[in-house]
Amino acid sequence: MRHLLFYWTVGMVGLLLLNTACTAENEEDRFPPGENGDELCYEGNIDFDKHIQPILDAQCLLCHAPNQGLGGVIIEREEDLAVYARSGILEEVLFDLPASDPRKMPPGTELSTCDKEKFRDWIEAVNEE
Repeated sequence: MRHLLFYWTVGMVGLLLLNTACTAENEEDRFPPGENGDELCYEGNIDFDKHIQPILDAQCLLCHAPNQGLGGVIIEREEDLAVYARSGILEEVLFDLPASDPRKMPPGTELSTCDKEKFRDWIEAVNEE
């Protein structure tokens, strides 16, 4: 009986080590560029209404809609957000500031890898116009 327990324990440790050895160092290496590995983050050219607006609706407009405008920032329309993209402020508040900085957006959370990719591509496209 002790032999069976010994071999079972050795087998489980072996599986654990094998699993650890086969994992990538970070999630982006395992599942580029989509988050779940099955699909790309998005296909084709970046489109504000299709790719950015849903993120704004879910993450930003609670505080930055016309009736709120926290910090004097209203980003309901593409034109509103493009001003911040061209100035560099959008990239700073989304990507460059540490999480402890109160200007970091969205506050208290982090955009997904895919959402970050969409914003980076959209900012780049805006700045090329």
